[in-house]
Amino acid sequence: MSKEEFLRELRKKLEEEMTPGEIEEQIRYYSGYIDGEKEKGKTEGEITAELGDPVLLARTLLDTRQTKGYTEYTPEEQSVQEERRKVYKRSVDSSGCLIGILIAAVVVCVLLWLVGSIFRILAPVLVPVLLIAIAVSLWKKR
Repeated sequence: MSKEEFLRELRKKLEEEMTPGEIEEQIRYYSGYIDGEKEKGKTEGEITAELGDPVLLARTLLDTRQTKGYTEYTPEEQSVQEERRKVYKRSVDSSGCLIGILIAAVVVCVLLWLVGSIFRILAPVLVPVLLIAIAVSLWKKR
């Protein structure tokens, strides 16, 4: 079967339940697939034979479409869907920023804890040494 015959039969069966936009998307996909396989050295007959009966393929596409719940949106619905995608993308981007801030805060807390722990350990030794050093310094100046 030629590419044109295959795509014509596929289109005819898809027209029963798909919108024109969905049909064109499927036809473009299979046309491109056939062209790609031809570039690999296969004949149109071999490719269409591998794809199988276009009526069966169309039935599978229609069944899959129904189980996935595809719908074609009106222009107003499309703009609403696009806005929802933008809001979701912004929320995902902001959550990445929030995670970065949270990690930075944790790092600062850990560093402060380490410095505090080191000072707590060294304070009993350093404070008297510093006091003695200050006293000696003041004593020498007299």
